[in-house]
Amino acid sequence: RALMRVPLPQLLVLNVGKNQVHSVPPAVGKSTALRMLDLSYNQLASLPEWIGRLTRLESLALQGNVLHELPASAAALQRLKALNLDKNKLSRVPPPVVRPGALKRLYLEDNAIVDVPHGIVQLTALHALNLVDNRLVSLPPTIGVMQQLRELLLDGNPK
Repeated sequence: RALMRVPLPQLLVLNVGKNQVHSVPPAVGKSTALRMLDLSYNQLASLPEWIGRLTRLESLALQGNVLHELPASAAALQRLKALNLDKNKLSRVPPPVVRPGALKRLYLEDNAIVDVPHGIVQLTALHALNLVDNRLVSLPPTIGVMQQLRELLLDGNPK
């Protein structure tokens, strides 16, 4: 498919959802002004390392793909406030996500996550954590010190 071949460096919002995309078009990596990127409900099995260059991203929608992990470069997305990874193939909370930053909403519903890392407390700005329909049997006690956490969804565990 000839989707997104031309770089649009001034673009702030890009929705490429529901297009049966198997890889992120390289031109997206040149859209460094992006604030919101929606790649939901495609066929993505991985993300390119250059995703970390989109350092102005505030919202990243990746739900409904077949992702097993995020690239290490995703840790550079320090302005990210909302990350949706619902309905993927994750077996753990992606390590690049568990680091200090602006993340307020983390959606991990309907994956195969078996545990939540103790480092989750580094997400000091986190308001909402959705872990519905995973394979969790317990939570780390450190989750109790997350002062900004207002919404914790855990129903359907273990599935």
